[in-house]
Amino acid sequence: MAGRWVDRIFRGEAIAIYIFLYVPIALVVIFSFNAGERTGELRGLSLRWYQRALADDFALGALRNSILVGFWTALIATTLGTLAALAVNRASRPIRVALEAVTYVAIIIPGIVIAI
Repeated sequence: MAGRWVDRIFRGEAIAIYIFLYVPIALVVIFSFNAGERTGELRGLSLRWYQRALADDFALGALRNSILVGFWTALIATTLGTLAALAVNRASRPIRVALEAVTYVAIIIPGIVIAI
C-alpha cells in the first residue's frame, strides 16, 4: 500500500523534470516561427526567419560544416565502436571484465563529480 504513493511521487517528479526539460525547447520552436520583430511577442506565424537564415552564406557554411563534422564523427565512432565490441567479445574473461570495468568507470565518474 505504501509503495503506491511513493510511485505517484516519483511519477510526479519525473513529469516535472520532463516539463522542465521540454517546455523551453517547445517555446524556442514556437517562437522561431514568430512573424513579429521582437522575440517576446508572438505576432502570428511566418517562415520569415528561416528564409533569412537560408539566404545567409555564413549560416549555410556553418550548417554545411556541422553536417560534415557530424557525418565523419558518426562514421568513425561507429567503426571504432564495432571493432571494440568485436575485440571485447573475443577477449578472454579477465581481459573482458577489466575492459568493461574501465567502460563503466568512464560512465560513472561524471555523475560522481557532479554529485560532489
